[in-house]
Amino acid sequence: MEQIDLFNCPSDCNSESDFNPIDGAKTPVEKPVKKKPTGKRHIPVNKKTINYKSQLMCLVHEFAEEIWPDASEEHRKRSIMQAALFDEYRDNSQLKLTEIRGLVIKRYTQHMTKKGQKATTINRHLSTLSRILDFAEEAEMILEAPRLKRRKEGEGRIRVYTLDRIREMIAYCKDKGDDWMADMITVASLTGMRRGEILQIGRTAYVNENDQLYLPHTKSGHERLVDLSPDALSAVRRLEQGVDHFTHRKFYRRWTAMKKSLNMAQDDCFHVIRHTVASILANTVKENAFVIQDQLGHQNIETTKKYVHTNADAKKQAVTKLADVIQL
Repeated sequence: MEQIDLFNCPSDCNSESDFNPIDGAKTPVEKPVKKKPTGKRHIPVNKKTINYKSQLMCLVHEFAEEIWPDASEEHRKRSIMQAALFDEYRDNSQLKLTEIRGLVIKRYTQHMTKKGQKATTINRHLSTLSRILDFAEEAEMILEAPRLKRRKEGEGRIRVYTLDRIREMIAYCKDKGDDWMADMITVASLTGMRRGEILQIGRTAYVNENDQLYLPHTKSGHERLVDLSPDALSAVRRLEQGVDHFTHRKFYRRWTAMKKSLNMAQDDCFHVIRHTVASILANTVKENAFVIQDQLGHQNIETTKKYVHTNADAKKQAVTKLADVIQL
């Protein structure tokens, strides 16, 4: 596989076209010569064009769907962007796959740290690189993928909302005339759905004859059905009628204003509702982990465990029930 630069001019560029006169020189700047088509495919990701030229990015370009087989299109594009950012750092685009080892990756993570990136962001980039290099090992392109040590993540944002807080958010939205946002919070609170999934309502998602919401696209890349309670169904029906009212940009503006008015924490986000639902299902409803996994649409039970936050009362009730059953 040919080894060439990412984000640089093709090797057959005319050197004179790259010439820039010294600042202040009287010689006018010539217009750059239009580059010849290279035949490489350019795919825009996050409004930035990625050039698939290095060994790493050629591998990503050709086998993206196999590297991330169960990922949604959005997740796959984000991962490709992360790989491209690594590739364009220093001279990483000059490296062969066999040369992408631990020290090279450590330098990149140090660079991210100096730029103020959080441990969670760095770990996502490491996961992307790990997935690509693991695939390269399976394809026998490299002998062994490097072991990438993840950064320790802090507790981060608030983990669950109280029910009073959720009711307060819904009331605030209705008071401001943003019934669509109140319905989004209601649906999330009664189903545990992701914000991106809720935004599909009235577009690609629809309610079937069993009053289940069919989602053709999810974060995991799989379609799924979400069971709806009567209140959740009513909120979904209202969202279907006002599909043009809720957009990403409008949502974030309203959410920021609500956080300020309700004295919420700076890092409070919509996704915390999903954690709240998982914890209520586990601690209050006493539902088993596999049902919670299915309701949240997780592919891996380990992911569900991260969403369930047990409380002291639930744990005490558990050992009390255990003692009742096991009478020694």
